[in-house]
Amino acid sequence: MVVFGCGGRGNAGFIDAGRATDLVVQLPEVKTWSNWIRTTTGGRVAGICMLDNKFPDNRLGRDVWRIGFFEDHPGKTVKWTTFLVDVRTGEIFIEDSADLSVKSLDQWRAAGGRGPMPRD
Repeated sequence: MVVFGCGGRGNAGFIDAGRATDLVVQLPEVKTWSNWIRTTTGGRVAGICMLDNKFPDNRLGRDVWRIGFFEDHPGKTVKWTTFLVDVRTGEIFIEDSADLSVKSLDQWRAAGGRGPMPRD
């Protein structure tokens, strides 16, 4: 299940919230996490991406959409991580929940960042 934010294509050169969410949903890590959650819970829990903000935030001098990845349990959600998507370039960053530092997707992958689940 995927929950999208505001819709519409918007201005040329501007990544809207729906497109930003699409970019995150298409990440191999997000697909793997979603499948893992669904499989390990027998389909009772889903992995979802949700917009964390109605308007872009400014991080590192960039306007970004905050897209959270969550476990969607009946009656509650559990956040795994936050992705930041640049509204102009579509570049994806990851916000470390422990210290709120931000890494590029490549830096996060190089550091072994794969989320809070066992990986092969």
